[in-house]
Amino acid sequence: MAECHDWSEDTLSALFDQALKAYESLMDSSEDFRTDAFQTRVKTTILMLEDATRAVSILDIFSRNERVHEMATPHLPLMLLPALLAQLQSKVFDPTTPRTETIRIAEIYYRDFLERIRDYDVMPDLKVPEIAQDPSDEETPESAPGKPDLAKMERERVAKIQRFKTLKTLEARIKDLRPLVQAQEGSIDDDVLREFHLKTLTSFALNALDELASFDMEKPILVHMEKVRQGQAPDPKTLGPPSRPLKPVIITRDAVQKEVFGLGYKNVPIFSIEEFYEQRVRDGWFPDPKEVKKQQNSLQDKTNADIKAEEEEEERVKEEKEEQDDPEELARKRYMDDYKDEHKRGEGNRYNKG
Repeated sequence: MAECHDWSEDTLSALFDQALKAYESLMDSSEDFRTDAFQTRVKTTILMLEDATRAVSILDIFSRNERVHEMATPHLPLMLLPALLAQLQSKVFDPTTPRTETIRIAEIYYRDFLERIRDYDVMPDLKVPEIAQDPSDEETPESAPGKPDLAKMERERVAKIQRFKTLKTLEARIKDLRPLVQAQEGSIDDDVLREFHLKTLTSFALNALDELASFDMEKPILVHMEKVRQGQAPDPKTLGPPSRPLKPVIITRDAVQKEVFGLGYKNVPIFSIEEFYEQRVRDGWFPDPKEVKKQQNSLQDKTNADIKAEEEEEERVKEEKEEQDDPEELARKRYMDDYKDEHKRGEGNRYNKG
């Protein structure tokens, strides 16, 4: 870090520009953030941003009494310093440092950034969320799990959707302005440059709100994992009674085939067809075969009785007609006698025979 008397706005601006380029390079990188090379770049960029933050304090760039419309345009990007530090801090990977500590530092940076955005009237109506109670503390009655506040959840959902829509609009405008800022550096219109910086600050603020909400969900999980590791909380894998092992239900044709397969068969059959049917009868799925047979027999007996009664009735009517010398019956018999005389038995249709 440079000595205090060496700082000037020019050296501060040069350092900030260098740190900002390093930050953008890290954000655009597809490299695994856990690698030593990536972590070295992260820590180097953090050191540059910390030096720039100290320089801002030494040079007294910002005053609590002024508002954003009173600030010089070149000073506006310097308001990003806490947000940039928070973003990089959340990407620090150090096996010797708990993730909860990394999040705690990032939260401090984010809240400092959001408070400045609100106090300097960049977003005067911005509500800065309070840092949630440390999940590692003993639960109080107010923080103990209970019925979820559905109204609060709905408000948060609506607010998140609105932030997302606003952020997309801002990003589109920033994308349009960026080429103008880069192409006309030094001669660009001050109003265009201020619009670019203010919209960038607003987009970072909306991202900061989402990051803080994400941390609030991550912290309880990290604390619980640490308790499980230390044996202070039960492992979810060991909770609950052991479940009954699943068995394949393979239907075999009979009990003998079931025994032949034995335990060496890859899908061990546990029911024969007879056993399976009996089980279903006991469960009420299938009818009792004895009852079914009894019903079938009763239906068959009724059918046979009806046929027999019909035949007896026809025979009785026929006998009555013969006894009474019924003309129709006599004519029918004479016709049949004549037919038998004229047509030999079996003469019928003999086409294509022999």
